[in-house]
This record gives sequence, structure tokens and C-alpha cells, in this order.
Amino acid sequence: MGRFPATARLSAVAAPLNAEDPTHIAGYRLTHRLGEGGMGKVYLSHTPGGRPIAIKVIRPEVAGDPEFRR
Repeated sequence: MGRFPATARLSAVAAPLNAEDPTHIAGYRLTHRLGEGGMGKVYLSHTPGGRPIAIKVIRPEVAGDPEFRR
């Protein structure tokens, strides 16, 4: 996996959750915020087996757009 510990690699791309961030989505515990953009925020979680996954949360104003949902 490289020569740097996973925590060092994680801190380079992820930020801790803040007070406005959810802690769980669809049964997944969120651990960090990976990014934020015009469509929404992306969070880090893990599968029950320990594999890292990214969960994207779409902004309500984008999700409510019928063109987006097509």
C-alpha cells in the first residue's frame, strides 16, 4: 500500500467531520469529509468488511432539479 501509513495518506485528502456534517448515512458511519463542490459533499466510510467507500450527498437544490434526476 505504499510507504506511508494510511493515516498520513488520509490526512492529505480528508478533513474531519464538522458540526454540520452527518455522522451516519444509510447505515454507514461517516469518518471524514473528502470534498465539497457544486453538486454536494463527499464523505469517507467503510464497508462492514473494512473497505473504504466514498458516499456523495447531493445538495437539496440540485437533487430537486428534474433535469438532474433524469
